[in-house]
Amino acid sequence: MPMDEAIEQQLVDAETGDVYDTETRETVSFFRAVKEGLVKPEDEKPTKIPLSRVVDKGWYSPKRGTVSVPGYDKPMPLDETFRRGIVNLDTVLVIDKNSNEYIPAMQAEENGLIDLLDGVVKDIDHNRDMPMAQALNKGIIIPRRVPMSLEAVIRRKLYHPGTGRIIVPGTDEPVKLDEAIHRQLIDSESSQIKDTQKNESVTLERAITTRLVDITTGQVTDTRSGHSKPLDSAYREGMIWTKPMPVDLTDAVQMGLYEPDTGKIIDPASGEDVTLQQAVELKIINVESIIVVDVETKVIHTYDRAVRAGLVDTERGVIRQPDHDVPLDRAFDQGMLAERKPPLALQEFVEKELYERATGHLIIFRTKERVTIEEAIVRTEINTFAETMKHPDTNEVLNLLETIERGFLDPVSGAVTDPRSGEEINLAEAMEHQVLLPPPKRVPLREVFEKNMYDPRTGRVSEPDTHETFTVERAIKIRLIDVSCTIVRDDRKNRVLSFPRALREGIINGTTGVYCPDKTRRMPLNEAFKEGFISDVELPMSIKDAIQKGVYDEDTGLFFDPTTGDWLTLLEAVEERGILDEKSVLNFETHSDYSLQEAFEVGLVVDSRHSLSLQQAIKDGMYDDETGRFTDSVSGWKVSLHDIIKRFIINPGLPCYFDTEEERLLNLNETCRAGIIDRRRGTFRHPKTGYDISLSEALRKGFIIDFEKPMSLYNLVHMGFYDPQTGKIVQPRTWSEADPGGRRETPPARS
Repeated sequence: MPMDEAIEQQLVDAETGDVYDTETRETVSFFRAVKEGLVKPEDEKPTKIPLSRVVDKGWYSPKRGTVSVPGYDKPMPLDETFRRGIVNLDTVLVIDKNSNEYIPAMQAEENGLIDLLDGVVKDIDHNRDMPMAQALNKGIIIPRRVPMSLEAVIRRKLYHPGTGRIIVPGTDEPVKLDEAIHRQLIDSESSQIKDTQKNESVTLERAITTRLVDITTGQVTDTRSGHSKPLDSAYREGMIWTKPMPVDLTDAVQMGLYEPDTGKIIDPASGEDVTLQQAVELKIINVESIIVVDVETKVIHTYDRAVRAGLVDTERGVIRQPDHDVPLDRAFDQGMLAERKPPLALQEFVEKELYERATGHLIIFRTKERVTIEEAIVRTEINTFAETMKHPDTNEVLNLLETIERGFLDPVSGAVTDPRSGEEINLAEAMEHQVLLPPPKRVPLREVFEKNMYDPRTGRVSEPDTHETFTVERAIKIRLIDVSCTIVRDDRKNRVLSFPRALREGIINGTTGVYCPDKTRRMPLNEAFKEGFISDVELPMSIKDAIQKGVYDEDTGLFFDPTTGDWLTLLEAVEERGILDEKSVLNFETHSDYSLQEAFEVGLVVDSRHSLSLQQAIKDGMYDDETGRFTDSVSGWKVSLHDIIKRFIINPGLPCYFDTEEERLLNLNETCRAGIIDRRRGTFRHPKTGYDISLSEALRKGFIIDFEKPMSLYNLVHMGFYDPQTGKIVQPRTWSEADPGGRRETPPARS
């Protein structure tokens, strides 16, 4: 327990420092207490235990409602293990009966569903408080875990053939199949059921929907014979199998798949214990994004390099230290193991314009350093295992290292040998000529909605080629969608979060695919995106863009990094010195301080790389009438309107079209969503005639509002640029207010 609590309970004398030993019932000096391990530094506190491990190991007694944790003298009530931090509260889920969804315990406490201090759950049905142990027994509280496959449930004898029920580990409660899925015991996606007549397999979820599996009887229908069979019989006959779905090592440790006592990993597909080495080889565990820190040399290694260096014992499942071994759960707590964002594939460097054609060098995004491919490999800044090209003779798919070994890529010059012609070409040409494979598909959230990959009815995401559907959480895990540059707004606390943190805190429900910031609001993710609660940011961004996107906090002067969730000073955010003061901007005429937001409004700060309006881009000659594409002023490449908006070269939030029927002004984003502008083809479709014309013609004919030239007072008022409450006119280019005489409103300076 913390020192202040020990003093409060009179276990430590605040005057003398003497410590009372509860085992021997004697008082000892503070020095002796430290020597005997009664007093330990905070960094040596026991690792928090996942609730799933407590339940699965039989440490929880459902009859008494107590937990017997090894290393502690006596059993303690379940709620006490939460309060004392023995059981990791992040691994606890609580059902919200309004939505019938499980949410993180911390969010449940904020919503008033549980009281951690009193150790109770609010029983809404009976208007009373329920002890937490009773709530766990009834499935109101459940462990957050990696769900098992149906195969693993059968093999672990958690299926009762006579009743067709699933036995809940720890409480021995029998539940129906759909309830077991709801409680995250069974993975309905990896569990596959065979339709014997069609000779094809479907997910368990689909099998339940089509009644191939009966949730009431817990039996599966053999469609060839028409007979129903218990699940265990169907498994033995090959009608039930498991589709492999790797779990990140971080999740495996945090959600109870790792057993610290043995160093083994539980295979969620089979239920068997395997070594770390086997788990990686069988693709049960994904270690791509894991880094290992050598505490002696402070060198950071990739997982594979750490194994070769002998830092990781893959048979015993521990991190090796000179004088002792560290279990993986403790290694994560102590920072020896960590997770980092996976490095980019070679093709992604080219696609994201982090590549110099002239030198063949790659540009490291964070440091802006120019390095050769070879240097990027040595520094683990590039994904060496990503599929890079297909061998022309054998059709074998080669990763980056194999492409280099076969002589198709020079890692120093960056030149690619075209296997068809033998000609040396640069990486960009190799991409254009399809010598290199397309980059790995990781679709930004914005495109997920634009391509209709997200179904708001089910909250699931579909893979475009196979049409297989996944939960949002699973789609992120398998890297189908990219949320590394996505931010989520939490209006209750007036803050922004990274998408992964919003998932952890339950603001985004990764299973049902909805945005739920509190117990009264729930909306599909695409609606939340339209409303601005969720948004993608394009990195790197200008300061002005950061302000517009809500990434800049005016109170603290800090910038939010969506990739890490950290708040940075201006200096840290741009990694340059002497451009602007990191907290505010000094007005040398008045010697007053302004925040960056105010400085932009006053005009003290101008954006050297500000985004343009669509209208200005057309007038500047960036738009090509014939192709409908725009010239990217940075790279010189011809790109679609969609891409140039994504790079925030054109600001999609500026006025574009006035809907005369609804008397409503639409910005560029809304105009595209309404189907009036096709952002892929770069054309304008007149809503009344249905004819497509070029954007420049639409601007000339006045279909696109031209606010880059003076507007009549009538149009300003009619289109909503005049605010009758303040008597001010909104400047269309910046959305800041000016009085009708043309003077900009200057905010009061901060002294």
